[in-house]
Amino acid sequence: MQNKKTSLHIAHRRAFLGVHPRATGLLLTIVTTTALDSTRVRKHEQVSANRYHNEVLLTGADDIDDELTNWITQAYALTTT
Repeated sequence: MQNKKTSLHIAHRRAFLGVHPRATGLLLTIVTTTALDSTRVRKHEQVSANRYHNEVLLTGADDIDDELTNWITQAYALTTT
């Protein structure tokens, strides 16, 4: 993990998840090979030929569900290949 003043980047060989505190919750930046297709994704940005940053705002514990867990698992898997 790398600590920063305004965020925390979780890495295994390279960063796969960013955690950014906001007044209304936590903004997660999830690294994937494609843009995530969900109304939960506030914004996605293609950062290289095969990497996207997808922003998801968590406002409560109910936002942590199977869909989010699967996205994070997929992001982590990119660091092991």
